[in-house]
Amino acid sequence: MRELAPRIVSVVVPAGKYVLGDPCYAVRDDLWSEACDTSDCFTRPVAMVTLNGTRHKVLGFSTKWGDGTYLGSDGFRYGVDAGLIGLVPWELAKDNFDPELSTIIEFDRETIVTNDEGFMNFGRVLIETDSDSVLDEDEDEE
Repeated sequence: MRELAPRIVSVVVPAGKYVLGDPCYAVRDDLWSEACDTSDCFTRPVAMVTLNGTRHKVLGFSTKWGDGTYLGSDGFRYGVDAGLIGLVPWELAKDNFDPELSTIIEFDRETIVTNDEGFMNFGRVLIETDSDSVLDEDEDEE
């Protein structure tokens, strides 16, 4: 039996302001089905969503173990309800932004973001979604 190399997914993100977290919290409910349809429910990490005639790219990386709360290198506890952590452009997310669910991140230049089997790199923020980094319910409530 041959062991396969780990699957690393990389996406080039344009400079700009984004909401970092589970995209299901930042994308309006009436646009969520379009995001899912255009990315095959995020089996492809980039979805397209149209708001006021403008197309926006939404990034969603699958977490290694699905829903839960994951600690980022920035100290933020990222709650996940759709099994995803990603980036939503500020223009698309600003009316839905909740600072208890997501953070804001800005890139001053084009940036490569990656997901290496649940180890996610969003520029200065690293989020590991491996089982050792999942916060349990008791920790989440403290």
